[in-house]
Amino acid sequence: MNSYKFISVTVIKDDGTKQLRFINYDHIIQVYEENENVFIELTEYTTYKIEVTNIHTFMDRFIR
Repeated sequence: MNSYKFISVTVIKDDGTKQLRFINYDHIIQVYEENENVFIELTEYTTYKIEVTNIHTFMDRFIR
């Protein structure tokens, strides 16, 4: 049986509204910070700007 791991993130959409999403760990290519904003890039090259205080706080969520 497959066991998928998801992480919840609040995505900031282009119109400025916020939306809660659950993203599969296996689909994340990279997480990066640009102009004091944190972004998640997925395998299909979709990029989400996320609400977070800083990239280190966000990446701590992946440590088990």
